[in-house]
Order: sequence, then C-alpha cells, then structure tokens
Amino acid sequence: MESVHRMLNLSQTSILRGAEIILKTYGKSASFLPSYTDEKLTRALSDLLKDHNSPLSAVRTNPILHEMGYLEKLERRTSGGKIKDFWSITKLGLKFGKNETAKENPNQTHPRWYVESFPQLLAEINAYLAQENLEDEF
Repeated sequence: MESVHRMLNLSQTSILRGAEIILKTYGKSASFLPSYTDEKLTRALSDLLKDHNSPLSAVRTNPILHEMGYLEKLERRTSGGKIKDFWSITKLGLKFGKNETAKENPNQTHPRWYVESFPQLLAEINAYLAQENLEDEF
C-alpha cells in the first residue's frame, strides 16, 4: 500500500480505503483504522470554467476571487532565493474548494474547487462582475 501511495500520490482517504480492503481480503480486522469521510470531487478552476461555458479564464478569475475574499496570494522562497507568488483559498473560500499541496513543492498549494458547488461560485463571480460594471457607470 505504501508503494502505491508513493507512486500515485494518493489522498489520505484513498490510503485508508485501500488498507481496509487489504485487511478484509486477508480476514483481518480494520477496526483500528481511523474513520474517513468521502472526499468531494474537485477540479482546477480553468477546467470548471470551460465545463460551464464561461468566457472567463482562470488568469482573469483568480484576481476576482481575491477581491471577493475567496483567494489570497501567498509567497515562498525558491531554492535560488527568489520570491514566488501562489494562490491559496482563504477560510471564506473553503466552502467552495480546498488547497492541495503542490506536487512540485510542499511549501506551495494549488486551489482546487468543488465540482458540486461550482455553479454557485460562478453565479457569485458573475454577480460580482455585474455589480462592478454598474458601479463603473456612475
């Protein structure tokens, strides 16, 4: 199980499910394992915008989500000493997504948005943009 976890970068829920299956296959109790909850399906912002036929790009939408309080820009140092910015979902934004540790650097996250609640998030983004356009007219 550990080898599969390392090769596939499995989530904690997947590891627990796999361990439970292995134990049950060999007639062993899995009662000592911590219980888990099913993870919500997540996708990258650009994929979800395309799926919903939005004219917005992730590059355009991330600053909007920042203005709305759902994303924050964080920094980390590169191995060369330079500063690199990256997006992270805020506490307010966690109702619409989660931060996943970046595979290329454990000191960085990638926002992943819940597929199930994305239509509501997109509606909020569109309402925010409409409000901004109204304010620009005055």
